[in-house]
Amino acid sequence: MKSSYINVKFNSIGIFILILFSYFFNIIALAEINPLELVEIKLKPPYGKENLEGKIEYNKVGVLDKTWKLIKGKPTRNAVILGMFSKHTSKTRRNEDNHMVGIQYKGYTAGSFINSYHDRTYFAGVSREVWQKKINDNFYINFHYRAGLLHGYGDHYPDFIGLTPVILPIIGFDYKGKAIDITIIPDDKPIFCINFRINFSKFSNIKMLKSQKTFL
Repeated sequence: MKSSYINVKFNSIGIFILILFSYFFNIIALAEINPLELVEIKLKPPYGKENLEGKIEYNKVGVLDKTWKLIKGKPTRNAVILGMFSKHTSKTRRNEDNHMVGIQYKGYTAGSFINSYHDRTYFAGVSREVWQKKINDNFYINFHYRAGLLHGYGDHYPDFIGLTPVILPIIGFDYKGKAIDITIIPDDKPIFCINFRINFSKFSNIKMLKSQKTFL
């Protein structure tokens, strides 16, 4: 029962973080403003219009459609994922050297690692990028997520025919094709994870999710 509660909470919080993050940048994209200057937001047609009284009328269908497109995002960079280290905030001693090996290709991901219970675990699913910010020609910050199925946790988490669904929101820091991904897993006690990523293609060949004008 406890593991079932933990798994539901884990996925629910992950989805909530993803949606909250997406809504925030959805508003910024629609208003085309600097995120540091959130003073007055007027949505552009077709997502909103100003009536005769000067008030903004929102097109809810348009906003939801825009939000869905943002959550759906774009495929993450083709990359190899190497190594993963975790830090458990619970008092129970867990494995924190996870030896991850994985791949991201055309928006899909798969790989394997040693989980917190010292068991070999396999994963497969989608990997989507929903936001990216260029700091300079070599350095980018991005927000993406991995959603899919895990196999290898046994009785530690509820599953169906040995598979456990999962959604992980991730913040990535990319520099010259090499990157660090940071994940906070909302288990019964938060788990902080870090993994390394080597991108296949150069940044010059990566299409931005939004034009620089959108996020400046």
